[in-house]
Amino acid sequence: ASAGFTFPKDCVVYAGYGTKAAQVKALTAGMDVTLTYHLYTGGYTQNPDGTLKDRGTQADDVVTAVNSFQLLARGGALNHAVVDSVGTDKRARTVIGITGAGIVHIVTVSEPGPKFSASEGATMKDIANYMLTSLNCRDVVNMDGGGSTEMIVRNAGDGRLKTVNYPTEGKPRKVSDSLLIASDRALPGSRSYLSDTTADMTVDGPYTFKITSGSEPSFAMGTPGIFSVRLVKRQGSDYFYQVTPTGAPGQQAGVYVNGGPRLLVLTVGGSAETAVVSDTTAPFTVRQGGQYQFKLTSALRPQLVAG
Repeated sequence: ASAGFTFPKDCVVYAGYGTKAAQVKALTAGMDVTLTYHLYTGGYTQNPDGTLKDRGTQADDVVTAVNSFQLLARGGALNHAVVDSVGTDKRARTVIGITGAGIVHIVTVSEPGPKFSASEGATMKDIANYMLTSLNCRDVVNMDGGGSTEMIVRNAGDGRLKTVNYPTEGKPRKVSDSLLIASDRALPGSRSYLSDTTADMTVDGPYTFKITSGSEPSFAMGTPGIFSVRLVKRQGSDYFYQVTPTGAPGQQAGVYVNGGPRLLVLTVGGSAETAVVSDTTAPFTVRQGGQYQFKLTSALRPQLVAG
């Protein structure tokens, strides 16, 4: 549109740069154009602008491939033809490196933005040196950077995706493609909820779990009589369940949510015998001369005092 025309829908833009620009300019309206492309693997060199100078071995039978911009390092050495003249300004970067053992490292570097200023970005040479010396990479390629630099992850055991870097514009930028890394290992067990507590623990008194679920979950102890459970609060999709030890110190019970696999094991602590469970925990009013009865559950006789 900046050149005085707009691109029609469902069209393909055929562009030529450098020495190829003249070939594109020679095309005329109505001319039939055939596009042929090839994939190459193995050794190759690049021009400073990132275009290939010498290609490797043609490999059109490749099933999956990832495109990149500049080759920053190869065989454990910097590609000086690129890093000495391209990307010398400090910007947000996205790079991928591969070690000699085949380990893949994906790294992003943030630059100052509306919500972040602790990093000044990196030059291509800086980030390439880091990949070689700190991560022992042999080959390093540069992906798109700047406002397109964003890393989104889902940590093990967490069902939520989250951005772990700081996008330059303060928010994600819409891009036409991205690189997705997915594990082919089976999940240890499908869960329809998230818990803020997942490790076995010992409790001496009341403890509250936060369970995030699309609907009210079931929260149960595997062994009755050791812990009492009650829902104390709901806030949006977060449900807060309080467990209080009622059994003897050392007794254990598993926690089960939505009838699924055991979440964790709770153990009654050594001082839990002093814990008291009340059937009334919210403020209330008793009329003058009236009566109200509490139900208190405790291993020892509790002392009730009105303050």
